[in-house]
Amino acid sequence: GGTAATGYASSDTLGAGLPYSNSSDGGSATGQTINWTGLTVPAGGTKTVTVTATVSSPLAADKVTNVAFKTGSTAPSCPSSDPACVSTPTATADMSVAITSLPTAVVGQLYTGTVTCTNNGAVAASSATCAVTGLPAGLTATCSPSSPQATLAVGATMVCTISGTPTTAGSSTVTGSTGATNDIVTSNNTATGTLPVNTAASVAVSKALTS
Repeated sequence: GGTAATGYASSDTLGAGLPYSNSSDGGSATGQTINWTGLTVPAGGTKTVTVTATVSSPLAADKVTNVAFKTGSTAPSCPSSDPACVSTPTATADMSVAITSLPTAVVGQLYTGTVTCTNNGAVAASSATCAVTGLPAGLTATCSPSSPQATLAVGATMVCTISGTPTTAGSSTVTGSTGATNDIVTSNNTATGTLPVNTAASVAVSKALTS
């Protein structure tokens, strides 16, 4: 307009994962919403206020959202085209699991197999886990490094070695599982494989005398 707007009030809501730190121009926070009052917007111009937040760690979301709106009005629902809404993608961990070796076992014979969990994400995984379940009798899994890990670097792995001597013939469905507190991609957090256990070969020896 042709005159300055005085006494203008504005609000800004910080999304989850963005705890409030401070703001300019006397802004005050109530929960995640910062309110300004008594602002002056010059004629034909703009008024800029700032708010500072600290990104939570770990951040269990694929984006953080910031919404600005006139105090007293309804906050926008944040379609991608709304300039009052800003969504910023975040870097997260991405733990995946693969059954890397699951050969056929034989009753009474030593066995070795492996399940590998990998952090394929852009940041270190927090409280990373790797586990193996469904093993046949006589077999156990030991993971290195141990599970859970407080942090697992980008590209790092946790390898669970399956070992022991199976005691019973049959077939087992082995499940490898993984995760982290900042891993939001869960579609690759489990893997399954079939572990058959065969009976040992029986060899009979006979001797006959001939004249």
